[in-house]
Amino acid sequence: MKKTKRSFINRILWRIGIASVGLCSFLAVVCGLGDYLYPDSLSCYCGTQLSSKALFDLDARESSSCVEGQVRFLGAIPIKNVKVRYYEKNSLVPGGMSFGLKVETKGLTVTSLDGFYSGGKQVFPAKDAGILQGDQIISVNGMELSDNTQLVKMVEKSNGEKLELLVERGGERLSFELRPFFCDSEKKYRAGLWVKDSAAGIGTVTYFDPVDGSFGGLGHGITDKGTGEVSEILSGKVYSVRLEGVVKGKQGDPGELRGSFVGAPVGIIEKNTASGVFGKYSRLPKTEAEAVEIGLKDEVNTGEARILCAVDGEGVKSYEVMIEKIISKDTPTKNLLIRVTDPELLSLTGGIVQGMSGSPIIQNGKLVGAVTHVLVNDPTRGYGIFIENMLDAAEMPMAKAS
Repeated sequence: MKKTKRSFINRILWRIGIASVGLCSFLAVVCGLGDYLYPDSLSCYCGTQLSSKALFDLDARESSSCVEGQVRFLGAIPIKNVKVRYYEKNSLVPGGMSFGLKVETKGLTVTSLDGFYSGGKQVFPAKDAGILQGDQIISVNGMELSDNTQLVKMVEKSNGEKLELLVERGGERLSFELRPFFCDSEKKYRAGLWVKDSAAGIGTVTYFDPVDGSFGGLGHGITDKGTGEVSEILSGKVYSVRLEGVVKGKQGDPGELRGSFVGAPVGIIEKNTASGVFGKYSRLPKTEAEAVEIGLKDEVNTGEARILCAVDGEGVKSYEVMIEKIISKDTPTKNLLIRVTDPELLSLTGGIVQGMSGSPIIQNGKLVGAVTHVLVNDPTRGYGIFIENMLDAAEMPMAKAS
């Protein structure tokens, strides 16, 4: 009797175990399907009704520019939280024109270290002090620096006394003691390091707003070559550019646009972010382009598109590209993989070259993104960013106010 009862209980427990495994497997499939159907973030226009997908519903009430909704299975079982961003159907003028930018960075960036002879002996003051290429020198003896001439004067007047350097490295602030030495050949005290206090280059305007003159460009940030980090800028100016030639891209060498700054500044840089640089024009660029609607990330598809850029000195032109892959909708940059297919552009540049960063991407008549990087081993292909990510980084009033 006891054996029969124990056998009965074992069968019940076995069935419960099987049912539990089955339920867990079912829930895992449900969660996986829900995660596939709904990414971590969604974008839509104000007033748009979010539709349900299969057996899943997204409960998100439009009460601010960005809300958090909940995906539910059969309207009851919560699966995941999703951030929903609401946008107004505003329009912007697509750019494509080259622009020059010069920014003053915070502190002084160490570009290289060297040695010299002092008293007939080779010395490496900065290297021996622990300074590395890419470090940002914030202050010397408590004095904040913004100009490399300030550092030069302090070193020359040191008389060999130690200097206290406050350095920023990888987001961390460190202190170093650096002792300058008298240079035999230059007859003055030196520290054995080279620094820069500004950065300059050529890029492409992605868009501008003709109402207030605000603009965005590059699609990526101005970074420190030593650390790869986005540089913190104190100020920046925008210039018109005269293109003077193109170095065609080839495998292993992405090529570049060459040009020179023209005249006085035509605007300012206000923000430098991982998703682009942003500022305001004091004088709007000349263009025949008309304002177009922005295309949200969920409207972007693989397939044909066009980019706008100026590469031959004859103004902005439209060229054919292919959006080969949507890499990620949840990262702030490198969202798209694109390939240049236009024979004319391939003939002129070989594909994507340095200086084309920021070239607006147009698909289905909407501004959907910008070119950001070239693939070094294949200059016909490169990355793109969603315009939505650029607008978010610019903190433009494209979203419905809270």
